[in-house]
Amino acid sequence: MAARSGASKGYRWPKNRDMKAPVKGSSSDGGASVKSNSAGDPTYDIKKLTDWEGNWLPAPVEWEGRGGFSDRNLYDRLEAWINKSEKISKENMDISDPAFVAETNGEVAPRFWIPSTLDAESPQSFWRTYQSRAPAPLSDCDPAEQPWWETYTSATSALLPPISVPEAKLDTVELTYALAIKDFGSNGAVKKREDAKIARELRAAERKRRKAQERNQRAPTEPSVPIDRSLKLKANVYLRPAYPADIAQMTDIYNHYVTNTIHCPEFNPRTTQNLVDRLADILTNGLPWIVAVDRSKGTGLHSSWVTHIPEKIVGLAYADDFCHPGSMYRYTVELDIFVHPEYCHKGIGSCLIDKMLNLMDIEYQARAGYEWTVKADASGSVGNRVVKTVICQVPYDAGDDTDILWTTKFLRRFGFKKAGDIQCMGFKSDKT
Repeated sequence: MAARSGASKGYRWPKNRDMKAPVKGSSSDGGASVKSNSAGDPTYDIKKLTDWEGNWLPAPVEWEGRGGFSDRNLYDRLEAWINKSEKISKENMDISDPAFVAETNGEVAPRFWIPSTLDAESPQSFWRTYQSRAPAPLSDCDPAEQPWWETYTSATSALLPPISVPEAKLDTVELTYALAIKDFGSNGAVKKREDAKIARELRAAERKRRKAQERNQRAPTEPSVPIDRSLKLKANVYLRPAYPADIAQMTDIYNHYVTNTIHCPEFNPRTTQNLVDRLADILTNGLPWIVAVDRSKGTGLHSSWVTHIPEKIVGLAYADDFCHPGSMYRYTVELDIFVHPEYCHKGIGSCLIDKMLNLMDIEYQARAGYEWTVKADASGSVGNRVVKTVICQVPYDAGDDTDILWTTKFLRRFGFKKAGDIQCMGFKSDKT
């Protein structure tokens, strides 16, 4: 372990009493008198201020308690300087001079800017003796130049004459002259960058074209076979708009899900009047309500002595407003689908959702595999609203995810995306 001691012994920082004023007639400038016992060593004093590694030593401990320097008269001197130097003109500047609004003019210099004195002399007297004063003016000052307060454009104007700017030209001798004449500034740089980007895109497109051409040459030509998108039904059904005569059967199907499942939020079965009101409300708002009919259970219109045989309704689907149609959700609807319990998993739900999306979205291409029938006088019952978003709320048992997994897979076949999962939101039939 190495250490150095005694580096600061015999040395102290000067005190105020050591600061002496210079003696008249003496060449000394005053200050503290510092003695050195260097014995001819030019680095003696530096060594006393450094440690054994050559780093500067900290200041003496007594300096840590000293406060910073503060001039108690600073603000008084600043205020005196402002009061002496600042002058506010109470006269408006003369802007009648045509040069004041000219395209090319000089700078505005109010006349109260003219100094009253310079070195205790008038500005004119100071300027006359300026060239002969010591120290001499800087080399870039023109002795023949007038002071700015003598260059006003008129006796009342506050404008100085325009500064003559020499024309800037490129030096043809410079080595970078050839590059400079090709530089068109920022516009040229932008154009150059855009041209380079276009060139890169063209090269990339050419490479892509060559690769596609090579693939086509290698791959054998096979006739394209259209993909069969039609739905595969396991029941003889067709689809049509819902009519008031279907209310009784639709109520039975709906109440099955109210009583035996958690897919309907109600606890008590609905009456036919409830569904009549709901059907009228949906159709009045321009939204569709359709049903699936089993052909084998009824044939519709028959001979003259039998006016009508009730048809077998095996499924229903309708779209209702997600919120009030006068709100910001007026383009969002909620889709509900219910299939007769004896006809589940026979493709009827797929036909209902496919046709509902086709009725609400003009860009949706309906899939084949089922028949859609509309009477001539019932075209208004299929909906005419503008719809942007269709949502499906699917309640499921938190203790058994089999149903929700199947439903999620089913809805994704028709372009639906899972947007959320709110857990433990309801309680029905001892299920959460």
